[in-house]
Order: sequence, then C-alpha cells, then structure tokens
Amino acid sequence: MDMLGEIGKMAGGEEDEDEEDKEAQLLEERRLQEEERKQKHVKKEAEREEVRQEIRNKYGLKKKEQFVIPDDPGRLTRKKKTPEELAAAQNADDEEEGIMGQILSYVNPIASRFGFSFGGDEAEEKK
Repeated sequence: MDMLGEIGKMAGGEEDEDEEDKEAQLLEERRLQEEERKQKHVKKEAEREEVRQEIRNKYGLKKKEQFVIPDDPGRLTRKKKTPEELAAAQNADDEEEGIMGQILSYVNPIASRFGFSFGGDEAEEKK
C-alpha cells in the first residue's frame, strides 16, 4: 500500500490538492488586495475632491461639468446612422447623380464637338 501511495504522490495525486488549495488562497488574497486598493483609491479621490472644492471656494471658481460618456465608449468615430438616416443620405446621393446627369447631358454634346467626352460615355466606349 505504501508503494501505491508513493506512486500516487509521484504522479501528482496529493500534491495537486495542495496546489489547488494554494491557488485558491492566492486568488482570495489577490481579490482582497484588489478590494483594498480600490477602497484606497476611492478615499484618495474623495480627499482630492475636498482640496479641489477648497480651492474653488477660495478663488470663486465654478466646478466644471462632468464629462458625458458616449453611448458606446469604445467607439472613436461618429455614431452609426439609423436606417432612416441612411435612406435620406441615399436619396440625397440619387438627387446629386440626377443633377450630374442633367449637367452631363448639356455638356457632352458641346464637348463631343471638340472631341471630348465626360461621364459614362467613356466607360461605354471602353467596352
């Protein structure tokens, strides 16, 4: 029996339990240290705010407005357009193309007299 026990120890049987206990204790200690650290920072920030308020009172300054956190804090670019905004933008693009088409319909006949072509006519000639 002793031989089997020693083989189990060699294979890592009992040591695994000890290591698991040590890891659990270590995780608990880290969690407690993190909580203490957070409490310390909250306390320090409260002290800083008191000093800031004393300075504001002394010099008659007003407190700055709090920074407004955007809906999506991870987003650095503009907000996404809604489907309605996308449709409105598409309609605006269509209108612009319509205006451009009208301009080209007036310019192309004149330009063709001089051997030039603008817009879609070049793409049709290449095909």
